[in-house]
Amino acid sequence: MYYLCHNATLKAHHVIYLIVDKEMYYCKIGFSVEPKKRLKQLQTGCPLDLYIYGTIDGNQYVEREVHKLFKAYHIRNEWFNLSHSIIDYFTSDKTFKKH
Repeated sequence: MYYLCHNATLKAHHVIYLIVDKEMYYCKIGFSVEPKKRLKQLQTGCPLDLYIYGTIDGNQYVEREVHKLFKAYHIRNEWFNLSHSIIDYFTSDKTFKKH
């Protein structure tokens, strides 16, 4: 995806996000250009209070590999039981940004 800005074409910056519920039981691992917008979309249909724990650089291919890596915690679609392993994976990445 590309955006036009001041007559220059800029490549969109995709990130892999880790969205968790406030009770720290469940998480969603996904990718987006706008994780805050994605959070709002998810919150609309979710009875749990959600927030963005953090992001790392990546695209849909990286996201797919992360899903495979944590398949033992998989619940449904892109939702997982939150584990220390998942948090450690994100926080140990050099591109990790806490939100």
